[in-house]
Order: sequence, then structure tokens, then C-alpha cells
Amino acid sequence: MKPSNGCIGGCCEEFPINMAANNGTGFTPDDMRKLVIKNKGTLMEKETNQIARMIIALGYRRGNDNRLVYTWTCKNFDKENRLCKIYDERPNMCSGYPDGKECHYEGCGFEEKVA
Repeated sequence: MKPSNGCIGGCCEEFPINMAANNGTGFTPDDMRKLVIKNKGTLMEKETNQIARMIIALGYRRGNDNRLVYTWTCKNFDKENRLCKIYDERPNMCSGYPDGKECHYEGCGFEEKVA
């Protein structure tokens, strides 16, 4: 399903998973494994497992501030059409982005629809 909100999918193509505990360097595969174990048996278990199954590690990249940040891509992102293959079933991490802020990915014309 193609979003009609100007989104170009930059946040699906390459992204960090930032958590306060990792000092802004992005979650690594080891961090993700620990999170899956930590959330087992909790309300977050289903969401965490879904995210863990859909992301692919890319490795460290230099951010705009020249810091190394661990980045990921999503296996459900169709790079040719720039669309999400599971748009209607995507996890909260995806559907909630950019959390009421302006999208920072270059060329993205995302505009959040306010009901």
C-alpha cells in the first residue's frame, strides 16, 4: 500500500534504532538479541519479535555529526517502488515514525495527517 503522505521510505531504507541505553550509537544485533530475551513474556514480546524478524543489520555508518551509528534496513521495504510490503501490519516503531516531528530524511515530503 502506498502512503499518500509524501513519504519516500528513507526511514525504512536505512535507520538506527536509538535507545537511551546505547548513548545514541544505535542498537547492534547483540542489543536486539538481548531485547528479545528481556521482553519475553511481556506485553512487548510480540512487537519486539516482529521487529527482530524484519530488520537486517547494515553495520556502522557515519552520521551527520560524524559519529559512528549502527544502522539497519527493513526486509519489507520495496526499494524499487519505495513502499512497505506490510504497510497495514507494520509495527508501532514504523507506524508511529516520525513521532509528530518533521521527517529528517532528505527528499521526504512526509506530512502527518491530523484527524
